[in-house]
Amino acid sequence: MKQSRRIVALLLALIIVSALLPVSSFAAYKYQNLKFNQWYKLKDYDYDKYDTVYKIRVTADTAIIMNWKNQKDDDVYATIYSDKECDESVEDILDSNKSSGQNGVVLYPGTYYLRMHDDKETTQVKFIKKSVKSINKPNYCLQNAISLKAKKQVEFAQTQKQNYDRWYKIKLTKSQKITITTNKIPESYYIYDSNLNEIRCKGNSSNHTITTYGNQSKGTYYIVFYDNVSELYDNGHYHIFSWK
Repeated sequence: MKQSRRIVALLLALIIVSALLPVSSFAAYKYQNLKFNQWYKLKDYDYDKYDTVYKIRVTADTAIIMNWKNQKDDDVYATIYSDKECDESVEDILDSNKSSGQNGVVLYPGTYYLRMHDDKETTQVKFIKKSVKSINKPNYCLQNAISLKAKKQVEFAQTQKQNYDRWYKIKLTKSQKITITTNKIPESYYIYDSNLNEIRCKGNSSNHTITTYGNQSKGTYYIVFYDNVSELYDNGHYHIFSWK
C-alpha cells in the first residue's frame, strides 16, 4: 500500500512539474545547419508536428541576406532567434506583403536559430552571407559622398561598431521627382539639394519608398541615411536601396 501511494505521489509530482515547464522545452525541433546559396521551399507545419530549426553561426559582424520568391500568402515568416528554444526573436526578415524581394539582418558573433513557415507552401528562399567590412564604405560625410547612378542598388550595414551617417551623391539630367526604394520602412532617410537644403518627401510604408512632393530641377542632390544607433539593440540593420 505504501509503495502504491509513493508511485501515485511521484506521478502527481511529474504531472505538476510538466504543467509548469514552458511549452518550448518540449518542442521536438529538428536542428540543421543553414546552407547558404541554396533554395529552400517553406513548409506548413501542424501544431503537433514541430518544424525544422536552422542553425546559423557567425564569428564576426555578418550580414545575412535573404532572397525570396513565389510568396502568395500573408501567413508566412522567416524569423531569426538568439536562443535554441526560439523564444527570443531577433528579426523577421520576410516581408509578407511582397511576392518576391530581398531583405537581411546584421548578426554579431554568436549562434542563432532560424524558423520558417508558409501555409501555402509556395515560398522559396535563399540565404547568402557577407562580412560587414566587405559592404561598408567610409562615406560618412559630404566630402566622401559616393556617386550613385539611377536604379543602381547599393547596400550597407549599421552596427554598434560601424554606426555613422551614409552620404550618396546623385545627379538629375532633367526635371523629375526623386524616389528612393529601400528594404526598410522609410526612416532617417533625407534628400538635400546642392546647397544642403532639405527636400520635402512623403513616405509609403507599404512599398518602402520615399518620394519628393514635386519635380526637382536638374542638378546635384544628396541622399543621406543618418545613423540609428539608438534603435540598435541585439542586432544591426542591413539596408538595400536604389533611387530613380
